Amino acid sequence: MNILLCSEFFFPSTGGSQKVVEEIAKNLIIHGNKVTVATTFIKNRNKIDSIKLKEFKISGNLVNGFSGNTDKYKSFIRDSKYDVILFYAAQQWTFDLALDLLDNINAKLIFCPCGYSGLKDKKYQKYFDMLSQKLQIFYKCIYHGREYQDYEFGLKFSPNNIEVIENAASDEFNTISNNSFKNKYNIQDLMILNTANYSFMKGQDISLLIFLLSKVKGTLVFIGNNNLRFSNLYFCFLYIFKFLINTFFKYKKIIFLKQIPRKEVIEAFLDADIFLFTSRLECSPLVIFESSASETAFISRDVGNTKEISKWTNAGFVSNNLIALINYLNLLYVDNNKRLIMARNGRQSFNDRFNWKKVTLKYLDIMRG
Repeated sequence: MNILLCSEFFFPSTGGSQKVVEEIAKNLIIHGNKVTVATTFIKNRNKIDSIKLKEFKISGNLVNGFSGNTDKYKSFIRDSKYDVILFYAAQQWTFDLALDLLDNINAKLIFCPCGYSGLKDKKYQKYFDMLSQKLQIFYKCIYHGREYQDYEFGLKFSPNNIEVIENAASDEFNTISNNSFKNKYNIQDLMILNTANYSFMKGQDISLLIFLLSKVKGTLVFIGNNNLRFSNLYFCFLYIFKFLINTFFKYKKIIFLKQIPRKEVIEAFLDADIFLFTSRLECSPLVIFESSASETAFISRDVGNTKEISKWTNAGFVSNNLIALINYLNLLYVDNNKRLIMARNGRQSFNDRFNWKKVTLKYLDIMRG
């Protein structure tokens, strides 16, 4: 098959959506398919040899407006000769610009909403009113779980083309050994890991508060891909928080890392004792699957379908109650056996179910129809 994946951002841009599309693309190619990714132009982009790119200097969405040569993309989509076109995520230009063309595209159309982050935002009300009438056009709408708002929206307005395909983790977690991260950063005690770009919506401040109020004597490591600048008020707040904790609680250590190599991120997962995730808004976060793949127990806020993932993997605890999160962190700190059982459960779930080789087969089955 000749397959087009439409994603606002793509490698070497980093983020959950980028990683999902990359893994789907690479694994579809392994099965003999030709894959092209339509995405935003990046100057001097490092490319993945087997994946063809169609880049466009476009940004924005239907609600906030577009910039760039939108007609060029519309012509490309309308005149395309692909067997399958998969749009990954709503509220971004590669999907929104195609909405008026759907009836005229001669391809099997698949849509992965990826959460509908603006569903409860008043300025997106007309957008979702319109989208509720468009969902039936797609051959399939793929959701990453049954316990989040995008699935509920699909169930209400287009129940006959729903499919659920979970997210996963990659083979990277089978190819890298542990113990190197702790050695590099001289971490000799319990290590708690948080990986997310530094922003208020990712909730690093909540992780700091949980760590501060817990009984844990150890190191909390943050890893993000965006630049840390003191002109960023949120980072200033985090840094002050870190300084106060490191100054007055000598048995608690905090490390901020940015833009480290992917290999080192994997090493951090493998060396971590607990993964702590406190984002304020998510769909189906890859990092939870990655913590399971790395054989690391996780504690998470109840965002996206993290509670559903916890049920699937038996590897984590999920709550929005701050006290409950603190108490569970204390429990895993003192109960090594429970932590080990959860970690092994997660790793087993990765081996059996939540790896991209197996998950991509589900996409492939749908594309073949």
